[in-house]
Amino acid sequence: MRKDIMSDATARADYIDGVKALKATPADDPRYSRYDWYVLWHAATMMTMTPPGNSAGRNAAHSGPAFLPWHRYYLKRFEAEIAQALGKPDFALPYWNWVADGALGETDQGNAPIWGLDAMGGSGSPVASGPFAYDPTDPDTWVVRIELRPSGLFLVERGLNRMIQQAGIRRLPNTGSVARTLLRGDYDAAPWDRSSLPSFRNELEGWRGEGMHNRVHGFVGGDMGFGHSPNDPIFFLHHCNVDRIWAFWQQRNGAATYLPLDSAPADLMRHRVSDPLYTLPGDPGASGAVISDMFADPSASYDSLSDLADLAVVV
Repeated sequence: MRKDIMSDATARADYIDGVKALKATPADDPRYSRYDWYVLWHAATMMTMTPPGNSAGRNAAHSGPAFLPWHRYYLKRFEAEIAQALGKPDFALPYWNWVADGALGETDQGNAPIWGLDAMGGSGSPVASGPFAYDPTDPDTWVVRIELRPSGLFLVERGLNRMIQQAGIRRLPNTGSVARTLLRGDYDAAPWDRSSLPSFRNELEGWRGEGMHNRVHGFVGGDMGFGHSPNDPIFFLHHCNVDRIWAFWQQRNGAATYLPLDSAPADLMRHRVSDPLYTLPGDPGASGAVISDMFADPSASYDSLSDLADLAVVV
């Protein structure tokens, strides 16, 4: 069961140890690690437009209906690999409850416990404090190796960039914006992209409404503002909370309340209910999972949804 990272010291320590273990484990390509492989996978989805050449920004995992099930699959795979690396089969990814942090004052949001030395550390270019600080003299330091630029993917060697509240977004989503998103009854709607309105998926992703998921990326800044955002370990904690919000919405609206159906046009490939979830070519762990496999996946189990239930009655 996934727990709040700031409420469970064991979950916090296991997560930090786990991501560092994957960072120290070589991938099939020795130029990067198993952790970096997940960065590469995420970046590749950004480059896989659906359909190719579409002008709406929809890709294999973003700006369309597959946003939530694809990221649930991604988290599930990452979680299992950390469990194996730690030798703890019951390991579950923790989540960062940015809903609670968004209720704090503006200054307190940038200094919340999640940014402490015993958690994710603070800002910097590169980050210089906490478990993911960069020290080029330390062979075990946190090194970023994958970058997605407008011209393509690049191998690099540098520290993690994180610029909390410094990219023009100084506040996390507030409780009112979360409550309004939870009130959306339709999972998604035509034209199944950033312009879909009204739509639970589109508002939670942050293209409509008040930012939500996208706002959190902008609040953290640095590497979190790009397609290689999983370089920052806060990414997985953030997306666990996004998934937690979806899990609660499913509890209220039905686990299989997903659109579009298989009858939708072929140009919605990768976003229809039975379409395969995108993974890298030659992925040895590919399971052949399709979107509907994620609707009631047991990995999406959380210690508490009570804070979201309280918000769901707010109009």
